[in-house]
Amino acid sequence: MRGGGIKLADRVYLNQDHEFEWPDLKEDEDDGIGFCHGLRNQAGVLLDGTVIPCCLDGEGVINLGNIGETAFSDIIEGERANRLYDGFSRREVVEELCRKCGYRRRFDLEAKVRA
Repeated sequence: MRGGGIKLADRVYLNQDHEFEWPDLKEDEDDGIGFCHGLRNQAGVLLDGTVIPCCLDGEGVINLGNIGETAFSDIIEGERANRLYDGFSRREVVEELCRKCGYRRRFDLEAKVRA
């Protein structure tokens, strides 16, 4: 069930949402058409400084750069980041891991419902 969560403690919340398949390079790719909010309103930084487009890439498969070597602003304005962002703007999924992500598919379903 989607909706607001409940506050369990200070800065600790419990939210429920629909189940999805975690992205995995071993999974089959989808049709490569769709959208995601990666780099639009989210990004992640792994412990080693690797910048990733979303928290579901915990292994750093989509390595955009490292904040220990390059400014964050330069990383998210870099070639790979721009390809990913522009691809989603065109509803084209350019990264292999994203084409194997069940969470991204939810935005395709929401777009179909709104149409």
